[in-house]
Amino acid sequence: MVNLTGEKSYCGRVSGASSDEQVAFMRKWMADHIRDSAAVLRKPLLVTEFGWSARSNGYTVAARDAYFRTVYDAVYASAREGGACAGGLFWQVMAPGMESWTDGYEVVLERSKSTADVVAHQCARIAGLSPA
Repeated sequence: MVNLTGEKSYCGRVSGASSDEQVAFMRKWMADHIRDSAAVLRKPLLVTEFGWSARSNGYTVAARDAYFRTVYDAVYASAREGGACAGGLFWQVMAPGMESWTDGYEVVLERSKSTADVVAHQCARIAGLSPA
């Protein structure tokens, strides 16, 4: 039995594509998967992992933040409309001092205020959808 669908998406893996092209690809990819999850599979969708490696070409914190916003905007739009997708988890949050565990996708919120702000904004938006 399938109870839900999940997807993993990592920007920076489309060879030769610019940051903007990769974000545009992700926007379409998310829309396609949300649509298919609802119409074909008829199951809820959870974006179980997403991220952008600091080790990939074109990486900047600003590009990562834009990518996170793209994913979160798709999740929020779907959730707001009662669509298939209602959650997204980025890979991976770490605390200061965990540098030996890094893989390029780590986000240390204490060291990246802009990314922390993007995540906090999404949390507030999703929480705002909950019935009072």
